[in-house]
Amino acid sequence: MDQSERKSGGKPENRDFINIDLRSGRDPEDAESREKREKYLKDLARLQRIREEARRKEPEKFRRPEKTDARNPEPERASSGPAFFPYSDASVSRAAEKAPASTRKTARSMGADKSKKRRRHIFRNLLRFCFIFLLCWGVKSLFFGSGVPLTHETGYYTVAVFGVDSRDGALGKGALADVNMLVSLNRETGDIRIASVYRDTFVQINQDGRHHKFNEAYMIGGPEQALWTMRYNLGVTPDDYVTFNWKAVVDAVNIMGGVDIDITKAEFKYINSFITETVKSTGIGSVQLKHAGQNHLDGVQAVAYARLRLMDTDFNRTERQRKVISLLMDKIRAADLPKRIELVTSVLPETKTSMTVNDLLTYARDVKKYHIAETTGFPFEKETGWIEKKDCVIPVTLEANVKELHAFLYGAKDYRVPSSVREVSEYIIKKTGLTEADWEKARASSESEKEESQK
Repeated sequence: MDQSERKSGGKPENRDFINIDLRSGRDPEDAESREKREKYLKDLARLQRIREEARRKEPEKFRRPEKTDARNPEPERASSGPAFFPYSDASVSRAAEKAPASTRKTARSMGADKSKKRRRHIFRNLLRFCFIFLLCWGVKSLFFGSGVPLTHETGYYTVAVFGVDSRDGALGKGALADVNMLVSLNRETGDIRIASVYRDTFVQINQDGRHHKFNEAYMIGGPEQALWTMRYNLGVTPDDYVTFNWKAVVDAVNIMGGVDIDITKAEFKYINSFITETVKSTGIGSVQLKHAGQNHLDGVQAVAYARLRLMDTDFNRTERQRKVISLLMDKIRAADLPKRIELVTSVLPETKTSMTVNDLLTYARDVKKYHIAETTGFPFEKETGWIEKKDCVIPVTLEANVKELHAFLYGAKDYRVPSSVREVSEYIIKKTGLTEADWEKARASSESEKEESQK
């Protein structure tokens, strides 16, 4: 029995818990512990003063009820201990107003916390409501139609499609547009016609009168500038646009289970190096092909095929791009509805588009009504050559090619080109000297030589 036990009659001396180091049983001597103890005692004293002040001003709230009855159903509460506050919330608030600034701040903080929780609860409920609404609206649109026409209830609907070679996933300006297509849908017949605009086509790319290759417009101003270039040089105003990167095509082909393509010997010579490059740029795995001929291509292999250009020309590359799109379209038409929904929800985040989710879901629902009728490249009549220190595709002439483009996309046989098309066409003729008569003469000579060689 130690000294403290002897003084207290065999019982340990009652000591304040804050003066004991619980790990060692010794009184702490460091300044930090003393500071904590002093702060605790000050807070305890302040709390006691608030309680006494409230008791003095409203003593009736501190009276202990003699018994519990119907008029006073609250049970009797213990009054011992520094944490006992038998008065109401209102008295606490009034007492807090008289309390020091630090105590008032604590009371306000508690109120603010409750307010934040209420706001958070309201916000969560609002999000739930919005999610349920959008889900129901999407299902309604997908299965029963939106009740509102998309862009054209009848007639033609035109979408500009841009495919960018972007290593960092960027879809706006600064990206190189390898794919530039105009897609025309005849909503009455379901016919889809696709025209690939050759990326090196020499046109005017901005309002300042700058002339350059077509894909330079997307590079300097993104889809907005490319759409302006289509309107000014081709007389076509697309209703919507979609920009995708190669990863989106890889994912789309993989979701649809791949495509079957006959690889020529010339294509096989280069395709494996393009597969390796596409794996690096998209981060999606694949394998190299083992032979030419018929192959079942996954997404990476299909994109590599669409990017081939070294063995022939850019004209052939756009033809390969349209082939992949046509085969993919066939797979989508044959797929069931859940697979089409998976395609839209998976690929949409990897695109930049003016179309709404409702539009895309409706098209996914009605895709069996559509079919690709014909594809081509633009310009139809062309030459390649150097113009303003650039190796370009030269339309011969732009005006004649634009007339043929509108006949191809919209069946417009008597289309009259706008003044902007005539202006650019005349500028190209002035720079190159190539007229429509020159092209007709060159084509006739070429056909004559071909006939002679066949004899």
